[in-house]
Amino acid sequence: MKVLITGATGLIGSELGKALAMRGDQITAFVRDPERVKATLPFPARLIRWTTEEEMSAEARKALLSAEAIVHLAGEPVADGRWTDERKKRIRDSRVNGTSALVSVLQPNLKSADRALKVFVHGSAIGIYGNREDEILDHQSAPGTGFLASVVSEWEAAISELEAAENLRTVTVRTGVVLSRQGGALKKMLPIFRNGLGARLGFAGAQWMSWIHIDDMVRLLLHAVDSSKVSGVIEAVAPQPVRNKDFTTSFCENLDVIQGPPVPEFALKLLYGEMADVLLDSQRVVPTATKASGFEFQFQDVGLALADILAPLRGQTHELLAEQWVPTSAENIFPYFSDEKNLEELTPPLLSFRVIGKSTDKIQEG
Repeated sequence: MKVLITGATGLIGSELGKALAMRGDQITAFVRDPERVKATLPFPARLIRWTTEEEMSAEARKALLSAEAIVHLAGEPVADGRWTDERKKRIRDSRVNGTSALVSVLQPNLKSADRALKVFVHGSAIGIYGNREDEILDHQSAPGTGFLASVVSEWEAAISELEAAENLRTVTVRTGVVLSRQGGALKKMLPIFRNGLGARLGFAGAQWMSWIHIDDMVRLLLHAVDSSKVSGVIEAVAPQPVRNKDFTTSFCENLDVIQGPPVPEFALKLLYGEMADVLLDSQRVVPTATKASGFEFQFQDVGLALADILAPLRGQTHELLAEQWVPTSAENIFPYFSDEKNLEELTPPLLSFRVIGKSTDKIQEG
């Protein structure tokens, strides 16, 4: 299948790309800087420059119209600092304007008999619900209030013309907190918790967190691409949301660190301003539509999910992962990796790695 991904360099996009490549799909990725991305992208893809600030190139338009599936994940990170007016504009425009740009290219071709596109998977977020305390939420729940709820509502509305098209499945994936060692919320939390400062947010930590393991996230996106049973809004959250205090306790237990004193709400507001709402808002979302589509979660309990993710990092163990797709066979590239001098060159200088002796002449398979 010809699949086009936006947001391919993000946590979810890069893992999805690897999964698509492993099963033999032909991938095109829209990226800001193809030359830079080429050195770090962990899967084979045709890279095409696209930014929401510029008019789409003829090459990008042609790629959109030839794709059989589009997975649209691009958007400015929400939790990377205080929300200045400029950042809020980037958060909104990267999503709403970016999606509208894709739709404007696709829309004139929707009635064409030889249209390639069969499914459009639209990344969204549970931020659409706003702060809902203990209310149980799913795909049928009304949007809430606040900046993120407004942005996500606009974001989802931007694909309305695609939703009205015949013989085109559209899937809107409302995603919660994605748990992974390699990025997202957990990667930011690790150094804080390791220094004994990990704590529940707010005095009570009673706000609900709706989460999903990265493996289930990728499997769900593949399910959305492949299954004719999936359409409309689905919830990318595990079946058992947890309160922040329980998540924090489980995190500390699985990382084997001491839990710090709670962080008061006023301190978070002082530090992050309006962005603190991301940390303090309560969203108790359950995957009603997702389960009805036939999807089965591998990780339903947050303790088991965190154990799977954090076990390799217990005892102050650190992990360095660098990935790159190299367009050659394993037979051709193995001699390079079996030369110990190249291992020295590949290892980041901060580790001061040097080979001081060898037990055999060559590194061997196994």
